Amino acid sequence: MLTIREVEDKDIIPLAEFLPTGFPYTTKEFWVPLFELWWSSNPAYTDQFPRGWVLENDVSIVGFIGNIPVKFLVRGVVQIAAASNSWYVDPSVRGIFSLMLFNEFMKQKSASLLLFKKDDESLRKILHNYKFDEYILPCNQKEYIYIIDKKKVRFIFLIFLLKFRMPALSELSELYKKTGLLLFSYLYQKPVIRGFFLADEAYISSLCTSCDDAFFKIWEPHLNSCDLTLSRDTQTLNWLYFSSARLYKRVVIQCHRSRDKTLAGYMVFDF
Repeated sequence: MLTIREVEDKDIIPLAEFLPTGFPYTTKEFWVPLFELWWSSNPAYTDQFPRGWVLENDVSIVGFIGNIPVKFLVRGVVQIAAASNSWYVDPSVRGIFSLMLFNEFMKQKSASLLLFKKDDESLRKILHNYKFDEYILPCNQKEYIYIIDKKKVRFIFLIFLLKFRMPALSELSELYKKTGLLLFSYLYQKPVIRGFFLADEAYISSLCTSCDDAFFKIWEPHLNSCDLTLSRDTQTLNWLYFSSARLYKRVVIQCHRSRDKTLAGYMVFDF
């Protein structure tokens, strides 16, 4: 008999053993610390927030959708958003049970916002049928491109623009934007000049290992101007930037003014 219920403590190890079936680039050892990142070490998580839902066939897990709380500012007020993650159902029971599992995420009462990653075309169609609104967050985000090896521009073009597939009609405007960024970067970018600084100001850059209140204060003047944006409180920033359980390496570089050591800015790089 197939049943759906919320994730419990007893499910952590069985889920870690089940999910590599759907995500073959992962292992059991990968998922346990990732669950810790999603819930236990997450400053937005409380015991009242569902960690996700499992689909069971008698006592065996055959489906899962994760539910990750994230702090957002909605017109300046802190609210909790729920991010879906790692939705997977065993092919033998897909169909209506996949949608039933997804509906558990949709009808939850714990969150003010529901968040999805749109990389999957099938999920994009489902969200369209549910009449979701699409937002690009944050609204003031800038995108920068620097091509290290121009000899690989064909590879960059395929990966960055096309992802080895032809874009859908709804993606054309984003494709034109990215094409312009890529061409501008290829044709006009200048080589990095090391040691350059303005005559009336000097800066010191270094690797960053944690965020303090100065990081929040840089964001503070801009947060209330957005109807909807990620919270940049110190706890959330540290959780986002310095949690270790992820597939890629994340590096944060901070920049301080030499004259008074105040924080001038920072950048986050994912490798």
